[in-house]
Amino acid sequence: MALRPSEQHQKRAARRSTDCAVARANATTL
Repeated sequence: MALRPSEQHQKRAARRSTDCAVARANATTL
């Protein structure tokens, strides 16, 4: 995997943001 640090960081940040959104939605629905 020849990913650039910036690309890797971007993907990680996007995943983290989505995870946060999902967790928030779950908390609101519960």
